[in-house]
Amino acid sequence: GGSYSMYFMKYLLGVLTSLDEPLPLDFFSWHLYTTDPHTAAKEAVLFRETLDNAGYTHTESILNEWNYIKNWTSNYEYSVATIPSVKGAAFVAATMSACQDVAVDKLMYYDARPYTLFNGLFDFHTQKPLPPYYSFYAWSYLNRYGKQVKVDIKDEKNNDLYATAAVSEAGSMRLMLTRYNDDNNVISNKVVKIHISDDFSGEVLGYITDSGRAYTEIPLEAKAGVVEVTLEPNAVLMIVA
Repeated sequence: GGSYSMYFMKYLLGVLTSLDEPLPLDFFSWHLYTTDPHTAAKEAVLFRETLDNAGYTHTESILNEWNYIKNWTSNYEYSVATIPSVKGAAFVAATMSACQDVAVDKLMYYDARPYTLFNGLFDFHTQKPLPPYYSFYAWSYLNRYGKQVKVDIKDEKNNDLYATAAVSEAGSMRLMLTRYNDDNNVISNKVVKIHISDDFSGEVLGYITDSGRAYTEIPLEAKAGVVEVTLEPNAVLMIVA
């Protein structure tokens, strides 16, 4: 986990910096299993700061093994069952959004092999995509647009919204909005208002992954620049405008 990786990093940096001629370090990879995307982002900041403080400002920080785990003992079976679920999909999307805005160079999700316990992408028997697959699918479209734009989130009640947006060279926008909450007692829907532009009105495309849909197109409309949408707990929505 993150604490063991940090211990090893500090030990490694201590050895490298104690040499008469400090050796270069191209990258440092670390692991983290959690249920909280904010924890992943905070750990990423800590690893980056530790590398920088040791003088390794050009060393890549790579979270090369991560997934949803509540703990490794009493809730292990629940965690493994959650990984390929809709909650698992929302966790993936929320973690990528949270880490997009901090200094971590790469995220390597574990695991995409259909025969493994931590696989959240493909069904073992049918090889068909599982809900988390669509989080990565949606993210790939953000990556194709290439230029990230700032998103301000105002969510005073639950703090369970995550968002990342990008624009293309032609000026079109994609916004991936995730509602992720690990509390199973949160069962009510949430109405979210998305302010795109003051002078924008008309139909927009929406693709949602939730308890009954897998990246399914839904009708949405912007009125005076605002799109209103209802999200279940643990839903991932891609909006194209």
